[in-house]
Amino acid sequence: MSGVAGLGFDERRARVVLAMLAEPDDPVTGGLMRRVGTVETLGLLDTDTVVPGLSRVDGQVWRDRLTSPGRMDGLDQRLRMVEDTEAPQVLCRFHAGWGSLVRPS
Repeated sequence: MSGVAGLGFDERRARVVLAMLAEPDDPVTGGLMRRVGTVETLGLLDTDTVVPGLSRVDGQVWRDRLTSPGRMDGLDQRLRMVEDTEAPQVLCRFHAGWGSLVRPS
């Protein structure tokens, strides 16, 4: 198992970790986030249970892709860098100021 589930103990942090692991607009990861939630999606990477909506083989392919050594290398360090940097903020739709912070251009 990859050991990433413990890194995403809340919604915001789980989204950051998944953003570091998955390709942008990854349909499988996005679908799982909508179906089971963000923290739960991250947790699926550390299990061998059936991934909702995927066959056992497709679920393992998804896990292997997101937890490949190239993606996992330095993940802890990258996550700390994001958390320690004051300038960038991780903005999620559940954030209290979401509506006022996001303006269409």
